[in-house]
Amino acid sequence: MRDVLAYGDELHENCAHTPHWYLWAIGVKASSRGKGIGGIVMQPVLTSASAAGLPCYLETHNEVNLLFYLKHGFKVMCESKIPKRGLRVWAMLREP
Repeated sequence: MRDVLAYGDELHENCAHTPHWYLWAIGVKASSRGKGIGGIVMQPVLTSASAAGLPCYLETHNEVNLLFYLKHGFKVMCESKIPKRGLRVWAMLREP
């Protein structure tokens, strides 16, 4: 876990250069996915960030999540693999 968090910090620093909001963790129970709950939970943050004129940044390790975040206006900024772990990670940014 230490390697994953350290690499996430490095990726964050390299992919998000301007002030922004950082969506560090969001999750929906598997049996509740596909019902709009993730978007509902995330919307107040996206609205507040946009009102402040700031982008939102996040990372995901699950390729399945890419479509969800793309649907909510995020774009992939960086794609990488965590050294020694091989775990894929995508850094994404949503402009206000």
